[in-house]
Amino acid sequence: MFLQAGAAKIVRPGISAKALAEVLPLRAESLRWLTKLTAVAELATVLAVVLPPVRPAGLVLAGTLGLLFAVLGLAGLVTGSSEPCGCFGTQNGKPLGMANVLTGLVFVVVSAVSLWMGAYDETFVATTALLTTVFSAGWLMWANRGHLLRIIDNVRNREEPAG
Repeated sequence: MFLQAGAAKIVRPGISAKALAEVLPLRAESLRWLTKLTAVAELATVLAVVLPPVRPAGLVLAGTLGLLFAVLGLAGLVTGSSEPCGCFGTQNGKPLGMANVLTGLVFVVVSAVSLWMGAYDETFVATTALLTTVFSAGWLMWANRGHLLRIIDNVRNREEPAG
């Protein structure tokens, strides 16, 4: 999820920056840079979590980002955010709110449990990696379900070549 979200923020920082403008009193250019900095942190998290020597730092970074997302979600709920946040790598979607709070808390809990269980326990790491991959794939399909359904419809409605 961090990979898709980070890549999306690098390519189109304006989407998230507009949502941040509803909860943070900063200039537009500052919000764009904050969005890009968050994207770099998300991409660094992906890299750090898969490299055993720096995995603990990656887990701390993942938990910190999760806490940040939860706080921004709460801020969105309090301020009545209405601008689509582009969160989780989507180009549109919902404003900052409960999804950010819950997803952020999941990152905090998974990161804390991973650190507590030992970042170097290979069985735990393999299981966590598998579950994270399955969850991320499911999330990507859900977040992009409109595109996915169009592809499925196109394949299903495709005419057979004459032969």
